[in-house]
Amino acid sequence: MRAPVEFHKLRVTRVERICADALTVTFEPPGGRSYAHAPGQFLTFRFARDGVEERRSYSICSPAGGELRIGVRRVRGGLFSDGILPSLSPGDELEAMAPQGLFTPPPESRDGHHGFIAAGSGITPVLSIIGTLLAGSPEARVSLIYGNRTTRSVMLADELADLKDRYRDRLHVVHVLSRESGAAPLLSGRLDAGRLGDLLDRVVDAASVGHWWLCGPEGMLAAAGRTLLDRGVPPEAVHVELFYSEGPPPPPPEDEPEIIGAKATLILAGRASTVGLPPGVSILEGALRSRTDLPFACRSGVCGTCRAKLVDGGTRQLTSFALSRPDLAEGFVLTCQAVPTSDEVTVDFDA
Repeated sequence: MRAPVEFHKLRVTRVERICADALTVTFEPPGGRSYAHAPGQFLTFRFARDGVEERRSYSICSPAGGELRIGVRRVRGGLFSDGILPSLSPGDELEAMAPQGLFTPPPESRDGHHGFIAAGSGITPVLSIIGTLLAGSPEARVSLIYGNRTTRSVMLADELADLKDRYRDRLHVVHVLSRESGAAPLLSGRLDAGRLGDLLDRVVDAASVGHWWLCGPEGMLAAAGRTLLDRGVPPEAVHVELFYSEGPPPPPPEDEPEIIGAKATLILAGRASTVGLPPGVSILEGALRSRTDLPFACRSGVCGTCRAKLVDGGTRQLTSFALSRPDLAEGFVLTCQAVPTSDEVTVDFDA
């Protein structure tokens, strides 16, 4: 059974610059509460802006069992990265939910060869997974293709170098820079489909990789996914984490029935309640007016926090970035992206 959303105060213990435009923040978990994380998970923080609650999620970059540490790249005008982070100091407190996220290898699949393709701040969950895999099993091997603009913009470079020194024979790192000349032409330029294909054919032992983990901008993820599938990698062996979506959602089908207003039954923590939804809004957007305890973070379909199983009725999914193929086959939806196409719907957050 899924517990209702709770936020607790995390005390800042360190703030460290890791490259020209990014910092890490390390937290002390609240006393008596478990904030243990699986590799690749994230923390969701809440802030108030002009009297309105805002939430932001940041990936944990430390391995499982390590410190609670996030990496944040500055986004000009960003609520947290540009507004709060520059003045954050040890001793300050931020409110956060417990670690969440499904971009994590299950224990039974952590041996063998894992491949990673990351760009920019996409390294944050990737570093957590890599560190956990290599420390957890002498049979684990890792190949990482990591794209950045310049040497100065490489996040967590020292941490990657430390891992390389510690696991010299089991960690292979390929740096690709889009705005600097590298040691070879192949290592200079954007991580597009052509370059990724060449890297997989010529640099990385791609044939022996059992699982691929991708994190970065939407365009790079799409190119990497197509390149891997074109080379015969099974879809279930490709795992994707998207931080934000760059494009608008698709328009509704022309034959979609017009729903004047739907009723949504929401099941969370064993409690069911029914709320009315205004026309054309997602289940989450409409339901939050009555059920403030519903789980959510990004509201854009990329984090998966609001995932629930559709047990009755129909919906149109605006986007489904955070859902895997098995999730879709089993009837799961992202409630922040699910617009009812029937007069009544029931979603189960506990499923």
